[in-house]
Amino acid sequence: MTRGNLRPVRRPRRRNLAGFPLVLTILAAALACATGPEPRPEGLPSGINDVFLAKDLDVDAFVERFEGESRAVYAQRHAIVEALELSEGDRVADIGAGTGFFSFLFAEAVGETGRVYAVEISPRFLDLLRERAALQRLDTPQVVEGTELSIERPVVEGTGRSIERQDVEGTERSAGLQVVEGTERSVELPPDSVDLAFLCDVYHHFEYPTHSLESLYRAVRPGGALVLIEFHRIPGVTSDFLLEHVRAGQDVFTREIEAAGFVLDRELPLDGLEDNYVLRFVRPE
Repeated sequence: MTRGNLRPVRRPRRRNLAGFPLVLTILAAALACATGPEPRPEGLPSGINDVFLAKDLDVDAFVERFEGESRAVYAQRHAIVEALELSEGDRVADIGAGTGFFSFLFAEAVGETGRVYAVEISPRFLDLLRERAALQRLDTPQVVEGTELSIERPVVEGTGRSIERQDVEGTERSAGLQVVEGTERSVELPPDSVDLAFLCDVYHHFEYPTHSLESLYRAVRPGGALVLIEFHRIPGVTSDFLLEHVRAGQDVFTREIEAAGFVLDRELPLDGLEDNYVLRFVRPE
């Protein structure tokens, strides 16, 4: 090779990378905005859960309100439990368990080999659920050296009211009931821990439904189910109170739950629930 055939080697020009860190910062900020805190749903009433989170919540008043025969879901509670077709050994999560009347009926249905998770965010309802669950330990008198040990019935703190056996259905077989403190964003249950998640008049209270549904999807095992009982929201038919209280109707709630990965299986027809619809979703295998 002669000298005349040699071409001068061009050195690569140095690129000015001074602004590159700034680009990364902007991209990171954009990503943070995209995955940031979930905004509250449109139409959600302000402070919808404040009364339940209050430390001075009147538990007695809500026991009477939630467990009165004039409330349709309470009057039809046995029909609802029957429609769920629970089996011995099933694991059920009662989301937003409230006073727990469904939780204890579920515990009776799944038997001693099953498990029920009563999930709540209300401190006062959590106290009530624990105290009601403690009744199961009063069925068999404890004996010390031949003398029956006296055990006082649990009292709801701040009310002075003793919880009697007839107040709680299903406590005879509630050994598998566990009270779980959830958060406004999570049901706080382990992955694949339940066969059925049950939400009755609760979903419209979710302040962060996307996050809550993500936690529910993780908790329900593949092939498991989510059953939703919610209020109809039909302008001109639904009461003014429910139109203001419930942020969206059946179509919107269905789309939100399906967006989380659940698949709508069917609507469960139940007599006596004129103001409610009942939907069964499944988590695909």
